[in-house]
Amino acid sequence: MEPDYLTPPPDLPRALQRKIARGQPISKADEALWLAAQGSRQARSGARYLLRKVVVPVLLKVCLPVLLVALAVAAGRELGPAVSAAQGHGIRGYFVAESGCRSCGEWRGVFELPGGKVLKADADFAGRDPGMTVGSRVPALDTGAVHNVFPRHGANEWELAAWLLGGCIAGLGLWAWAVLIRPRRVRARRARRLPGASRAGAAY
Repeated sequence: MEPDYLTPPPDLPRALQRKIARGQPISKADEALWLAAQGSRQARSGARYLLRKVVVPVLLKVCLPVLLVALAVAAGRELGPAVSAAQGHGIRGYFVAESGCRSCGEWRGVFELPGGKVLKADADFAGRDPGMTVGSRVPALDTGAVHNVFPRHGANEWELAAWLLGGCIAGLGLWAWAVLIRPRRVRARRARRLPGASRAGAAY
């Protein structure tokens, strides 16, 4: 590849730039520096092209809707049990804390029936109990959630699930408009503006 001396790369060493500006002869070492700078510029240009034409479209057109659908499914699965818990429905038992922290309010343990039979060996307590410690046994409800059990006095976990589900549905709607619907309308408007489009349409 021969160097193009008319368009010097912006990252060319200043000493070589001054030599070129003065019209001094270019040595083989200078030519190697020039070609290296051009290669670096082409590599950055290729990386920008790959990011713009491949990575970003894949993230927007594939990964984003898949993520929104997955979050919507997860929120939908948790919404029903959370609403049942807020209404006081479900299997009554006790949550026994085995691990967690009081500052973050997240506790994991087992859910057992009043007789001591363990119904869920890996349960998360979906509620706040400031007095809970490891070994605490508090009244709880099992409403069919995958991992969560809820306090008997009710919990507002359904609000979080409802907001998440609504946000995912709204996000999918915006994605469909921006990626599927709007580009088609733009292409249709451009096609109608092309010379001869109206005459071609009239002919049919």
